[in-house]
Amino acid sequence: MVEKRAELLRQQVLTAWLLSFNAGMVDAIGYLQLGQILLANMSGNTVQVGMAGSAGAWGEALRNLWPVPTFLTGLVVTGLVHEVGRRRRLNWLWTVLLVEALLLASLAALGTTRTGRAGAPTLLLVALGAVAMGMQNASLTHAAGFSIFTTHVTGTLTRFGQSLVAFIFWVRDLHRRAPHRSWAEWARLAAGEQEVREAGLMGGLWTMFLLGTALGAAAHRPWGLAALLLPCGLLFVMALHLRRRPLPPRERMPSSTESLLR
Repeated sequence: MVEKRAELLRQQVLTAWLLSFNAGMVDAIGYLQLGQILLANMSGNTVQVGMAGSAGAWGEALRNLWPVPTFLTGLVVTGLVHEVGRRRRLNWLWTVLLVEALLLASLAALGTTRTGRAGAPTLLLVALGAVAMGMQNASLTHAAGFSIFTTHVTGTLTRFGQSLVAFIFWVRDLHRRAPHRSWAEWARLAAGEQEVREAGLMGGLWTMFLLGTALGAAAHRPWGLAALLLPCGLLFVMALHLRRRPLPPRERMPSSTESLLR
């Protein structure tokens, strides 16, 4: 049972890291090809909306605002699928990743002929990418017992910093009680600490996102939007794997109203 749980946690962590890597690729390719619009990071788009609005560039502001409701659409759709799957004990995550891959493939196919043209086609391309990233962000919100998001890293870095602070005080307190422990003992004890596991997970998410952006930017130079076939392929492989070895649905804690009705 312990080994099975450890294997499940490793699978969750690897899934989260790969999704973060995928988001980094998509964000970089979309930014370079679609007029500096971010498909995964709504904080950056919101900043650009505010800056354009303050300068009176309302067309630019609306252009940067467009990804926000489409990203939200992806979040809501996946949230609904998640809740239905949880209630019926269905393996739904692989389906969401497959739909995300199809949306990005559609973006790549349409973008090879429509990128740069004014009007609806460009808005359609942004919508396809932002909906896909919204779906991903809601697809895996917990891994190894921690809350996570795989399409942006600001919150991830915050959690990483908090975990490091907690770890520093853990080391300080333990050293005061037993100052003569060996390095092997320190490593064994640290491996069992929640703060260490959380710091490793969050640091890995940030690192994988960074590597994804680097690969996405490098692949965009020769291939343009066709570089999106890389994250599409990754998502397709992950979907097939999760169909065979699904992650168990995470149980939602009952609300106070549900508790009263029982």
